[in-house]
Amino acid sequence: MGSSSFDSGDATDVVEDGSDGPVLRLRVRPRSSRRGVLGTSPGTLAVGVAAAPEGGKATAEAMKVVASWLGVAPSRLRLISGATSRSKRVLVSGETAGSLRRLVAEKLAAGAGKRGERKLRNPP
Repeated sequence: MGSSSFDSGDATDVVEDGSDGPVLRLRVRPRSSRRGVLGTSPGTLAVGVAAAPEGGKATAEAMKVVASWLGVAPSRLRLISGATSRSKRVLVSGETAGSLRRLVAEKLAAGAGKRGERKLRNPP
């Protein structure tokens, strides 16, 4: 289904310049057997969560997962679109688009070879 390595160039695809700061594009996989940042699919960072997509539970868990993965406080993340969708856009305050791209690239590269994490070839 996918290769076992990350391409750090994918960081440029998952981060966009927003009017209020850098925006991270996510694709959330509710009720996933694999949890955490799973890798990239075209233009998004794939995030697996245990929560069901009911009442914002999956979104809340995804926001916590991403904040922890990035090493930032959850209060620095703000959902700007996709509250009821699996595709989400999240504003990351306190970063520039360039610094967020570098951080995501570093995290993806560090995740290479870890069990359960891989670059996704086929979007969910």
